Amino acid sequence: PNFVNLTAANTDLGNRGVSGPVIFELQSNYSSTGETFPIAINTFSGASSTNTLTIKPGSGVTSTISGSSSVAIIKLNGADYVTIDGSNNGTTTKNLNITNTNSGTSSAVVWLASTASDGATNNTVKNSTLTGNASTTTLGGIVSSGSTIGAVAEVANSANTYQNNTISLSY
Repeated sequence: PNFVNLTAANTDLGNRGVSGPVIFELQSNYSSTGETFPIAINTFSGASSTNTLTIKPGSGVTSTISGSSSVAIIKLNGADYVTIDGSNNGTTTKNLNITNTNSGTSSAVVWLASTASDGATNNTVKNSTLTGNASTTTLGGIVSSGSTIGAVAEVANSANTYQNNTISLSY
């Protein structure tokens, strides 16, 4: 179905799980107004190398997910097999901008977090422009850590790929 925003789509994903590959495709009328940040994608039932979740802009669309969060704009909270692909045409174009405007010193744009019993594994963040608030405030464009941002992972976050991203205004 069509959802009003990623928060609503993610809630449905958490309630239903997956039985095949799922794509959250941002359309030309997408606005991050109304999103609840962080958009925390938790472990979801059915996730596998075949049953993946992909977040990407629609064909020919350039999308922006922007807001303020003291932790992250998108948090993969022990989630596996999630791809954030900023290309709107299957190449290496960068058509997805994700920005965290929070001025706190322990936030990220995208955070891969382990839980006490589950690491975030087999995830990909690619072809995206990730922007923090400032190089003196935003901890990282992409942070992979434990259940507290920047802390040692309780369970390893492994087999994750970060490819062809532009990261700015973070330290």
